[in-house]
Amino acid sequence: MEKMRIVIADDHAMFRQGLRELLAYFPEITIVGEAANGEELLQLLSTRPADIVLVDIRMPIMNGSQAIDILHVRFPDLKIIVVSADANLFLLEEYRKKGAHGLIPKGCDIEMLIEAMKETKKHGDCLALSKSVIQRSALVFKNPFNLTEKEMQVLSLTSKGHANKYIADVLSVAESTVESHKTKIYAKTGLKTPGELIAYGINNSLDLL
Repeated sequence: MEKMRIVIADDHAMFRQGLRELLAYFPEITIVGEAANGEELLQLLSTRPADIVLVDIRMPIMNGSQAIDILHVRFPDLKIIVVSADANLFLLEEYRKKGAHGLIPKGCDIEMLIEAMKETKKHGDCLALSKSVIQRSALVFKNPFNLTEKEMQVLSLTSKGHANKYIADVLSVAESTVESHKTKIYAKTGLKTPGELIAYGINNSLDLL
């Protein structure tokens, strides 16, 4: 079975780690590299061939939108799927015009992202699937472990790659309180590592903040 070679471009290292750990469960996927901004992405692709790049729009130095302008010209065979918290039909059309092949909201089920990649590799894009996912993007968080509202907020922000200090500022609490919430989340869910915590938030369509 020929594997899909994937590059992840997102400025949050913890988000990349969580997504990488989720994708590791799918034998048809191999991650050939990661980038924190558009410039790193272009440099990476010049030495490591890839089939699909998963790119966020909000990145420093060179953002995803600027990178797409160059990617579809410099690497015409590369498929570009935007994975962003900013996902609507207007943006889907804007990124399509720039050269992207689909737009998947951050927080969607990992199976949906896998389907988008398979659809793109097989048919050249996942625009129809993207439209369907965006229209159904009012997703509900699965909460089988009875996390409290604050614990869910901490998990939501963590799954987006934010550090404890940022989370503390957003929730107006001390960093030690954020760490306490994480300890309780680990205990309730049975998760062991920060990567597993992020992956859990992503895989459960968590988008509370």
